[in-house]
Amino acid sequence: MKAILLSAIAASMALSAAAAPKRLASILEVEPDMDISDPISVAMYTSFFLYDDQGRLIHIHQGNDNTNISYDDLASGKLKLIYESSSYGKYEVYEVTLDDEGRAVTVTHSSDNESKDYTFGYTDGYLSSIVETSVEDGCTSVNTTEIAYSNGSVSSMTYSETGDPTEDYTCDFTYENVANVGSLRLFDALYGIDLSELEYLAQAGYMGLAPKELPTAMTLTTVDGSQSAKVAWACDAEGFPTRLSVENSEDEYTEFSWESDPAGLENISDDNQGDAQYYNLHGMRIDGPQNGIYIVKYFDGRSKKIIAR
Repeated sequence: MKAILLSAIAASMALSAAAAPKRLASILEVEPDMDISDPISVAMYTSFFLYDDQGRLIHIHQGNDNTNISYDDLASGKLKLIYESSSYGKYEVYEVTLDDEGRAVTVTHSSDNESKDYTFGYTDGYLSSIVETSVEDGCTSVNTTEIAYSNGSVSSMTYSETGDPTEDYTCDFTYENVANVGSLRLFDALYGIDLSELEYLAQAGYMGLAPKELPTAMTLTTVDGSQSAKVAWACDAEGFPTRLSVENSEDEYTEFSWESDPAGLENISDDNQGDAQYYNLHGMRIDGPQNGIYIVKYFDGRSKKIIAR
């Protein structure tokens, strides 16, 4: 927590021309039984993110698994997410339909003996519901996830599964002012929402707004009772998260690396309209001041970075 506070102080003192936006470059997930000295093991647990010249996420590589996002049909409001695993012999295609706001509303996927359909709902721009309908060998199951928010951050998540109420659970989250500067949308790793390969579609920005803050504690409640865990974030001087550690488990952590986003930087322009313009750290125009870190660009060319809580 000390590292987080020091990072926040350093970021709040950083005034000057806007720093280059950053984008997620890789995620290393380390579990208690993982041998960090084994390069094969490390390769299997590291996700690398690649982007096109427009700054769009197009490829994720993890060990023997590769996921591609195709934008060929974007003009007609559709995307394709293609997952391939050489180790498991899998090749799966997810057909994605977008709404007028560019958010995924339906996803379909089918294989020889299974089909899956996803429907996503949004509240105030945030992902708030997921309905997954699976048909395998003639048997249908429906899994529903409801996500609640408070001030733009996830407050709770409830999961229910038809036909098996023992699988139902709720997770509640608390916060200590750790802004989600990098716009992380890691619903599985952070909130326990299993989206499989669709996790990458969320990180690409096609599942609504990113939560404003990162959780520092969570409580999982099932039919067997409740258990809680605290996590700590380390951030760089600009507030981008670099490490997530689980309390009382030195062997379990996640590391994030970031790279400059030239496409985002090019999108920051001054059209000399109005007294000031506002941008997030990815170079995207926003309506006005908001919680977290944002950039103000004035009509005379001056710019500065501001942290708002």
